[in-house]
Amino acid sequence: MPYTAGAGVVDACPTKCTGTGVWNKFTCKASSTVTGRTVASIQSEIQANGPMETGFTVYSDFMNYKEGIYTHVSGA
Repeated sequence: MPYTAGAGVVDACPTKCTGTGVWNKFTCKASSTVTGRTVASIQSEIQANGPMETGFTVYSDFMNYKEGIYTHVSGA
């Protein structure tokens, strides 16, 4: 699904999938999660088990980012 929170406002989760893409739902078994702490460990995990989910903390001005290489300019 496309990213739609460009103005810093997150839309409600859709209740139905739209478009023609193939949608797969994945779940994790208890205690099956791993934490990649180095580039090598993340690469190894992806090679062995496929895609990984990630998240990160950003500065407030990241919500104004549009393209190219992000550079922090203001905000906490």
